[in-house]
Amino acid sequence: MSPWIDRQVLIRDTREFVRAHGLFLRRNGRRISSLVEISVYNSIVRYYESLGFQLAGENLGPKRSFRYKLIGSGLTENHSYFTAKKGAATFHILHNILIQSAHHEHLYFTADVVVANQNGSTTRRLQNGRRHSFVANPDLVTFAEVKHLHPYPGGIFSFMGLVLEFMPGFVNKTYDISDSGNQLCPVMAFTGPASAHAELIKEALAERYGINISFNTSSTFGQLTGFATMKKYSERKSPSVDLVPLRTSRRFSFD
Repeated sequence: MSPWIDRQVLIRDTREFVRAHGLFLRRNGRRISSLVEISVYNSIVRYYESLGFQLAGENLGPKRSFRYKLIGSGLTENHSYFTAKKGAATFHILHNILIQSAHHEHLYFTADVVVANQNGSTTRRLQNGRRHSFVANPDLVTFAEVKHLHPYPGGIFSFMGLVLEFMPGFVNKTYDISDSGNQLCPVMAFTGPASAHAELIKEALAERYGINISFNTSSTFGQLTGFATMKKYSERKSPSVDLVPLRTSRRFSFD
């Protein structure tokens, strides 16, 4: 039997598939990345639940529905999130929220999943009258980035830039890192499988800085697994805001 397939047959089959399922693809194709983020968010919620934390949904919608925050803009009060409580400890597990730089008061980045301490997020009014919600750097516990992509060196290395900007203690060695600390180190998750080179980069960065890099989450339907072996850290030896004084700018000052 010949291994070759007529090109025109492939084109015809592709067109028939698109005609049959095009509406579904148009409606959901762009949502896949958001669905993968939600899966990782849910995984981190379950992680705290596995540690004995009591989980509670906040800002629930109609019929106690959970309103995921699928865009970077928007206020925390208009979206749902989980709080995790155990003894005197309380953490907020937030989705798609700005985190504040450890080096400059008015530099931010929207992280896919963020764990904040009991202060949670902060909402302030800008000079232009608009409000925005963010996690202040001293309140940042950890964060996760999710990529619906195959791992590639540039993407892996760029994650270290985020760590340096927002949790520089991992670079400056001001955290006590172990496999059994009380908080997850920052996480970078890719849905695709890794090459041998990507695996080598992962091992080197994890050993050097204690971060977590996860590959091939598509095999677990987008979920993070293997929390028992992930890198964790104990309390900060000194707040990250003390590592480099936060700069301020009158041009961006709040009212």
